[in-house]
Amino acid sequence: MKLKWLMVFTFMTVMITGCTYLESVSLTNIPEERSKVVSATREKGIIFYFNFDTDFADELSADLRSQCEGGVVSGILTKFENICYVPVFCFYSVNRVTATGYCNR
Repeated sequence: MKLKWLMVFTFMTVMITGCTYLESVSLTNIPEERSKVVSATREKGIIFYFNFDTDFADELSADLRSQCEGGVVSGILTKFENICYVPVFCFYSVNRVTATGYCNR
């Protein structure tokens, strides 16, 4: 009976854990003036690694520009993360792209 509960507990522990992988980072030149920080994040859920497009990331630059009206965004740090909610088989994962920069006027 104890072995059965140990197996159930082990299975449940594995099913509720997750992993996050930082897959890539890019950085442009950092400006001298860094008073206003702008940031944008987009993400998309993926089932069984079937990802057919990356159109969700196309809106990042527009989001950054909208936060810096009449200025230029520079010093952009871009991160791509893959978050796997069930690490054994990764039934469901999320691809997240985050961009942070500085608004110069």
